[in-house]
Amino acid sequence: MTSWDDFRRLLPTIRSRNRLATAFVHWRLSSNGLECLGPGEEFGEDDERMENEDLFKSFVWDKKPLKYQDKETKKKFILRAHPIEDGASLLVFLDCPGTRAAAITLDLDQVSSDNIKDVPGWSKKVDDLLEHVRR
Repeated sequence: MTSWDDFRRLLPTIRSRNRLATAFVHWRLSSNGLECLGPGEEFGEDDERMENEDLFKSFVWDKKPLKYQDKETKKKFILRAHPIEDGASLLVFLDCPGTRAAAITLDLDQVSSDNIKDVPGWSKKVDDLLEHVRR
C-alpha cells in the first residue's frame, strides 16, 4: 500500500491541477489494492509494477491512460484522465476487457498540492468509482 506521507512528498513536483487530480486518483487506487503497471492501454506479460517515483518522473503518465492490476484477483483496469472546460477533470475507469466503466468529474478550482487530500468529496468519489468497476 502507498502511504500518504510517501505520496505527499512527490506532490510538489506536480505543477498542473489536472495532474494533481490524476495523481490523487492514482494514490487512492494504489491504496486500495491496485498496482500501477505504467502508462498505456495494452497489457502484456512483461508488465511490472511501476513505483510512484518512476511514474511521476516520466512525462507520459498524464497524457496516456494508466494500467492497473488488482493485487488479489489479478483483474485489470485502465484509468483515463481528460481535462475539461471550466476547471474540471473527467476521469474514466474501466475494467478490461471493458465490460464495466465508471466516470467522475473532479472540480479543480480549489485544489493544490497542500490541500489535495482534504478536498471535499474527492475520496468518496474515487472510492465509489473503484467499487462500481470492481463488482
